[in-house]
Amino acid sequence: MKNQKTLQFKNINHYIGIFLIIFHLFGVYFIRFSQYSDYVVNLTSFNLIACFLIFFLLNKKLLLNFWSIVIIVFGMIVEIIGVQTNLLFGTYSYGDILGFKVFNVPLAIGFNWLVLSICSRDFISIFNLGTKAKVMLAAIFLVLIDLIIEPVAVSLDFWQWESGVIPLYNYLSWLLIAIVIQIVLFKAKIETNRLFSFYYLFVQLIFFSLLLIFK
Repeated sequence: MKNQKTLQFKNINHYIGIFLIIFHLFGVYFIRFSQYSDYVVNLTSFNLIACFLIFFLLNKKLLLNFWSIVIIVFGMIVEIIGVQTNLLFGTYSYGDILGFKVFNVPLAIGFNWLVLSICSRDFISIFNLGTKAKVMLAAIFLVLIDLIIEPVAVSLDFWQWESGVIPLYNYLSWLLIAIVIQIVLFKAKIETNRLFSFYYLFVQLIFFSLLLIFK
């Protein structure tokens, strides 16, 4: 019975994962190749909420975990400091597409720090490495994800940089913040649905990579 339930849960992961891949491929088409591009982009906040809900439904204990909440709050704090002072990442501002804001930072950004950090940790964890190496590689991998996301996000007006230039120390700050978060994740040993983390990570990478290629 237990094996049957485990198999059913894995199948649910596969079904939802494949659905999200197909859904986001349609998103790429409508954003880059259709007359409905602006309309679809304006629905980004709803898509983010839906993806977060799915992620947390398949990781039911995640939002009840103290350290998960700490990471969300930490992500929001560094972003608020960044927006208000221009010290951490450079001079930038968020548009209205990502939804409800707290001190000019979309609430979705805090959740995004948690989800992408978990996905990076789960991916790097498949390799037989020491904890310190995993922390560094997961943080570096998160920065590589940001390298793909940044130009696409700017083109879709998720956020904007002063003079349209993304400063190098934005990525250095990302790396330092990502290291802190990964230390927390590895030390706290937060249990997650690793299979769906792989799907979620693949969806984000394929979505933003295709939008970057067909910019």
